[in-house]
Amino acid sequence: DGLARLARLAPASVAQYREAYWRKAAKAAGATLCGKVLVDQTALNTPMLPVIGLLFPQATVLFAVRDPRDVVLSCFRRRFDPTPFTLEFASLESTARVYDLTMRLAEACRPHMASRMVDVRYERVVADFDAEIGGLCARLGIAWTDAFRDFQRASEGRMLTTASATQVRRGLNSDSIGAWRHYRDQMAPVLPLLAPWVERFGYPPD
Repeated sequence: DGLARLARLAPASVAQYREAYWRKAAKAAGATLCGKVLVDQTALNTPMLPVIGLLFPQATVLFAVRDPRDVVLSCFRRRFDPTPFTLEFASLESTARVYDLTMRLAEACRPHMASRMVDVRYERVVADFDAEIGGLCARLGIAWTDAFRDFQRASEGRMLTTASATQVRRGLNSDSIGAWRHYRDQMAPVLPLLAPWVERFGYPPD
């Protein structure tokens, strides 16, 4: 029923929510956002795609793609702040189920946002950061700067609240690519559920 109410929102209400978002974003940034590019990054934005599509019809959505088995393993073994969403990561089975449902929602949104959804493949970014991010910048009309490579240094001295803060400070590496294979036996019960997404995103079956 939430999606039904969303679809019935009057234009004035849509504008009100959009303005409230920008006020909150500017307050969080501590500066004016006029003339800047704002990247609102969290995996939890995927369930919000219907809202994003309605409030920001011209926004580009960067959709991070990674081997589904690595995603599920990563979510299961990370310690997140407890929320109704992250509590589902208490078991491999529920983590895989949430992944499946989240990807189903994303696929349902794709036809309506196809021209604005850009897949960014994790493994390609790790393998050739400059080529992947440089191409993305060109597509978005953002000037390339070597500072993009220095996110590790930029994170020093900052309070990072993301569960992947340790990985951010380590910088890019390929250690987590294919990590699920080390836990193949433990993940066996959820692999059939993830198999269609492994095929959908073009990853090898084994």
